[in-house]
Amino acid sequence: MAESTADAAEQRELSLALGKVIRSMRRDAGKTLQQLADASGLSQPYLSQTETGRSMPSVMTLHRIATALGTTSSALLALTEPPIAPVVRLEEDSYDLDTKVQVWFRGPAERHIEQHDIVAPPLKRAGGHAAHAGGEFIHVLEGRIRVVVGAEDAYVLGVGDSLYYAATLAHEWFNDTPKPARFVQVANSPAA
Repeated sequence: MAESTADAAEQRELSLALGKVIRSMRRDAGKTLQQLADASGLSQPYLSQTETGRSMPSVMTLHRIATALGTTSSALLALTEPPIAPVVRLEEDSYDLDTKVQVWFRGPAERHIEQHDIVAPPLKRAGGHAAHAGGEFIHVLEGRIRVVVGAEDAYVLGVGDSLYYAATLAHEWFNDTPKPARFVQVANSPAA
């Protein structure tokens, strides 16, 4: 019973958000409800109910509305997603990579880019990272690290140095020094 109540609440929330998006896009396009009705083949009262969240359009109906607005149904649905908070606080989203390496997420994980702030203790190695789609960028803030990319390429990076590489190659980093190192790692991956 609780699940169906939660589902109903989620559907209501989506209906309201979708209605606001449709109304906003219609107004931005300079169309009246009647003009949208004429272009989509739907009734003006039905579109009014959709814009106020009292009616949830079917997939085909949403497609007709989107086409009349010059967009796609998936674009309309994407606009209903709440924006991700742009600020990540220092104390949020941290984890230990192993017993000594600390990593903090520095951006929203829901996107196709992940940002990490990494503190590597002296004489520490990150386990080898398997190749994956996308690319990675490293920027050293403190200390010095060595990054091995592929079978042969090794780069020693000091404070202020940066490196970008294709993540399709195996890669790992090392702190070979007796002092801690701190660096930012940004990884991107193509949309699924």
